[in-house]
Amino acid sequence: TIIVTPQDICGTLGTPITKTVTVQISPILTTDISGAAQVCNGGTDSYSVATGGTNWVYNWTIDNGNAVIANGNQATVDFNTIGNTILSLSVSNQCGIAPAKTFDILVEDNSPNVVGTISGDTLVCRNSDVVYTVDGNSDFDYTWTVNDGGIVSPLNNSSIVTWQSAGIYEVGVYASNFCGVGDTVFTNVTIENPLQRPQVIFLNDTLFSSNETLSQWYFNGELLDNETGFAIQPMNPGIYSVESFNICGVTPVSNEFAFGVEGGFFFYPNPASQSVTLRIPQYLTWYTINGIDLYGRQVIAPIEYNGTNEVLIDISRLANGVYWFTIDTELLIFKRKLVVGNK
Repeated sequence: TIIVTPQDICGTLGTPITKTVTVQISPILTTDISGAAQVCNGGTDSYSVATGGTNWVYNWTIDNGNAVIANGNQATVDFNTIGNTILSLSVSNQCGIAPAKTFDILVEDNSPNVVGTISGDTLVCRNSDVVYTVDGNSDFDYTWTVNDGGIVSPLNNSSIVTWQSAGIYEVGVYASNFCGVGDTVFTNVTIENPLQRPQVIFLNDTLFSSNETLSQWYFNGELLDNETGFAIQPMNPGIYSVESFNICGVTPVSNEFAFGVEGGFFFYPNPASQSVTLRIPQYLTWYTINGIDLYGRQVIAPIEYNGTNEVLIDISRLANGVYWFTIDTELLIFKRKLVVGNK
């Protein structure tokens, strides 16, 4: 308070005059902003600092599309944008502006759902390890599940499933964060067993593979084009066989089935080059094989019974053409024609 008292030359004092002056200092924020550093999008939270001077002006601001309502040393924030945001506060009076205080806030998605579908093989072989993945969000945690049939090893937005049982099972994943848990996304996976070596079965007019799956049929050891079903109607006499395949791989070739061949006597392949196999019925206990050309000349030295019903004959020295083979057995003498096509 300033007091002024007038006095004349005689020493007489007049009426004092007073004036009150308020002395301020520049404002200083001595405490940090308090409040939640992790919030959910669409939510509202309150923030504050300790009360300062009575004549301070508080200026609250926030970035990234969020909104703040100031009330002195307190503020209410509406969070509208997912991501990082910065809440700032500066105070001022007639002496100046104090350095601002800032507060970093992470605004998280209040609906942490998996985006898109699960990628990964949906047809697999038993005992295989398969990777499954969804589009990742670094703000989410991911939880993977399998309803049965295997063991899951989670790797955040990916996982490795070791499939242990054949069947149809579900792989699931859901996302979660500070705000809650999202919906689970599923995909169905079919697990198959490795196939056994097939057996050829003849029923009515059809040959069947014992494996009811994709197959490849052979005729006299040669692949039959476009015959990939598990059944086939044979059109020509000869040896039929089949192999099966699925996601686990290809089986060994099945047993050989002789269809429409008299008594089991036939050459395969026919035509042939370099060598040919003569199939002889197992009920015959001895034989002698002779080969002649169309002029009756012997072209193959006699082949005697050697205890097997399949005889591999070397024809590499024969010229291209038609030859006749006689098979002398204890029952009859059989004749079979062979077409040679050596390269």
